[in-house]
Amino acid sequence: LTKNLSFSSIIKILRCDLGLIIIQEDGSVFCFDGTKIIWNRPARGEVGESITCVGISLSGELVIGREGYALVPGNEEALEIEVWNIKTNKLLMRDEIKNRLTRISSGVNGSLLGFDDGSIHRLQTIDGIEFQISDVIFDCKFPVKTLNVTDRGIIAGSWFYVHGIMDNGTNWMVEHQGIVQYSAYSKLRNIFYFAGDDQNDYTNIEPIGVIDLSSELIEKDKSELTEWFDSHNVIESVNAEDIYSEDDKFEK
Repeated sequence: LTKNLSFSSIIKILRCDLGLIIIQEDGSVFCFDGTKIIWNRPARGEVGESITCVGISLSGELVIGREGYALVPGNEEALEIEVWNIKTNKLLMRDEIKNRLTRISSGVNGSLLGFDDGSIHRLQTIDGIEFQISDVIFDCKFPVKTLNVTDRGIIAGSWFYVHGIMDNGTNWMVEHQGIVQYSAYSKLRNIFYFAGDDQNDYTNIEPIGVIDLSSELIEKDKSELTEWFDSHNVIESVNAEDIYSEDDKFEK
C-alpha cells in the first residue's frame, strides 16, 4: 500500500467498520484506514505483553484479550480483557480474567467469549455503556479453538469435538478425526463447516466436516460418533495424462 508503514511481525488482521485492526507480535494493536494509522492501543506494562484474541462486539466495539509476560510488576494483571471505542479512543472496560481469552464471536445472539478452560461466556452491556462478563453458559471441558454465532445458537470447537448450544435448549455434539482448528458458518445456506488435523505426521489427512443445521438431530451413542469419518468416500483419481493433455477434455 505504501512504503511508509512501520508494521512488523503481523500475527492477525481483523476487519472493522473503520478499516483494519492490525496486531503485531510485540503486542501492539493498530487501526489502519487504508492510508494511515487512526488509532493505536497504548502498551500495558513495561515487561511486555501478547494479544491472545481480538474481536468486534455486536455494537461495534473492539474487544481485546491480553496476557502479560512472566512477572507483571506494574498495575496490570497477568490476564485481562479490554473493550475499546476506537472512534472516541475511550476504554470502556478493563477487567482481570482468570483464564486466557481465546475466541470472540458476535451475531444475533450477542457477543460470545471463549476461554482456554473450555468455558463460554456472554459479553453483556448495561445501558449500552458498561460491559460485564456473564456467568458460564456452557463448558466445553477443553480450550475453545473455534466459536461461531448462528441464527439459532452457538457452535464451539474444542479438542476433537464440535458442540452445538441451541436457543431452543437442545445441545448436540460431533466428534472430528482431528483437533478442531477452523470453522465457518454460512448464514445463506444455514450450513456449518469445520476442519483440523490430529497433529500426527504419520496418519492420513483428516476430512472436512459439513453440518446441515436445518436437518433434524440424530441420537447416537457416543461410541458411534466416529461413523461419519470412518466410512471414507471413494474419490476418483485423475492421472497425469488427463491433466497435461492438449485437448480440452479435462477442462470440461
